[in-house]
Amino acid sequence: MLSGLGKYAKKGDEIIPGISSVQIACARLCLEMDDLSIITAHSRDIQIVKERLLLELTNGKNIFILPDPSFGVKEIGLFIKNEGFSKKISVCEKLGYPEERIIAGTTEKLPMAGSDMYCVIITNL
Repeated sequence: MLSGLGKYAKKGDEIIPGISSVQIACARLCLEMDDLSIITAHSRDIQIVKERLLLELTNGKNIFILPDPSFGVKEIGLFIKNEGFSKKISVCEKLGYPEERIIAGTTEKLPMAGSDMYCVIITNL
């Protein structure tokens, strides 16, 4: 439901909810969800994603991002840094799976994802 796939459900389709990557990431990083902005970059217009990201950063929000292959952790970190923000960046990979991994860095020393199945969390230092 995070990327809006539920809008394609037809009458009679069953949507079975589960624990989302947002919930797991917040639990692992001890973040409250009520101060979190959720942004999906996956298959989206990246310019619009950047504008939204900049707005949320300016508003002081913690941010959860589902990246896109063209706008991954490296591009996200460089964009934030070039806009003058210094933030903590966490890469949360394969959340809920046995090979789950969370690595933290900053806009100055970016964490790198080791797989394609990850999200990015941006918080204050």
